[in-house]
Amino acid sequence: AHNTNLFSVDLSKNKYLRTVDFNGCERLGTETATMTLNFCKYLNKVDLRGTQITAVNFNTKGGSLRQIYFPKTIQSVNLLNQLLLTDMVLPLGEDEGDIAVGLATATIENCPNIVRMNDTNSDPTSLSGMKYCRNITFNNSIKLERFNFYGFTRLANVNLQNMETLKEIDFLNMAEKGQETSLKYIGVSACPSLTKITMN
Repeated sequence: AHNTNLFSVDLSKNKYLRTVDFNGCERLGTETATMTLNFCKYLNKVDLRGTQITAVNFNTKGGSLRQIYFPKTIQSVNLLNQLLLTDMVLPLGEDEGDIAVGLATATIENCPNIVRMNDTNSDPTSLSGMKYCRNITFNNSIKLERFNFYGFTRLANVNLQNMETLKEIDFLNMAEKGQETSLKYIGVSACPSLTKITMN
């Protein structure tokens, strides 16, 4: 559905649903800001770009998700046990004009095949779509060799666990000029390939 007048949808009981595409439904989420998809365990693709949705509830036991496109109104990302997921796309825009400024928390666990993190073609692996997060937890997720938290001025807690491919982490330029950084805690464990951490 791509209807600008659509403002409410209930898909909570659609067990066999494969695709959810509400791209461009600009009023969707104005009545109920959370989309409940936890019963849709066969979902392959979810596209909520251009909506007002702030949170999406997926099945915590896992599923068959391969692609998720979040809107810029998203406030929390919580993905668990999505082993087939490759594209977890946050809005960024070529000039970072569409970034999700309200995104506060990102928890991604047991989603080890994610390789695309934003909607740009220049650097689809960049984490910049999360730059306004305060809390980030990645556990056995995201198939990247490098995490760059450059410019994450609101970041307070980072927890990275069981990241097999991770080789390098950069914590650079994480405070506004003349201000103290908000970073309080960094936890890194079971990252056997990690050889370099840069903090400046």
